[in-house]
Amino acid sequence: MNTFKVAVVTLFILLNATQIFSQTVIKIRVTEWPPHYYNDKKGNWAGLDVELAKTLVEASGFKSEFVKRPWSRALAELKRGTLHLMTNLELRPERAEYLHYIGPEHPQVMTLLVNKKNKSFSIKSLDDMVAVCKKEKKQFGYQRDIFYSPEFDLRMKTDQRFKECFQCVTSAEFNLRKTQAGRILGFFDLGFSLAYRIKHDPSFEDLTLYQYVISRTYAFYGVSKKGVEIQDVVKLYDAYEQLISQGTIQRIRKKWENKVFTGSFNSWESKDFGSVTK
Repeated sequence: MNTFKVAVVTLFILLNATQIFSQTVIKIRVTEWPPHYYNDKKGNWAGLDVELAKTLVEASGFKSEFVKRPWSRALAELKRGTLHLMTNLELRPERAEYLHYIGPEHPQVMTLLVNKKNKSFSIKSLDDMVAVCKKEKKQFGYQRDIFYSPEFDLRMKTDQRFKECFQCVTSAEFNLRKTQAGRILGFFDLGFSLAYRIKHDPSFEDLTLYQYVISRTYAFYGVSKKGVEIQDVVKLYDAYEQLISQGTIQRIRKKWENKVFTGSFNSWESKDFGSVTK
């Protein structure tokens, strides 16, 4: 091979190597909360939201990197731009100041988990929860920076008697442990994840879903305005639209839905939820 050809081949290799090493990395928040996020037997991150996030990021031409963070800390890092993407986010006006919404990612149903011994509670409203709290002389749990419903948020701000019936924690796992130990009566969380844990996790043996749904909404991807360049955000938007049109996101949702729901508790009501990008 002559000197000219060697130079051309060398330049081609260098250009491709530069392109590979300069590939944009999107840092995605995860935590241990199956089936949304969990470490599989090989130590890799897996789950509904892991698969949806990785599919979106890689369809946009970026590299995905999973970063384990608690919920509130992850929101703070989105503001600073040190974390790039978060899943399972509701459409909240105050968060739109520091992130772009892409989605919907999937439906989400917020329901109540209690000890089986408490399944006889009569709860059909937030007022009923207050009555049960006063009668049992125990609180329910809730997690900081989680949106439960407009009514719940309003009453937490304006109704002291209501607020006294709820105990704040910084992690969903704290609510779980307190319910298992009988220190609180129960807590709200996503029915999808709770149904999965009841089906697959032996530590949930004494727990049950109480058929009181506080809200039905949609989860969105949240992309940091400070951490992700606008041209890269556009690529994420475009990739989402393409994945929806191809049915890829719907197939991922359906696959995980089939792993979780049994019997009559199919609160997702599977269908194509279309696209809402903001």
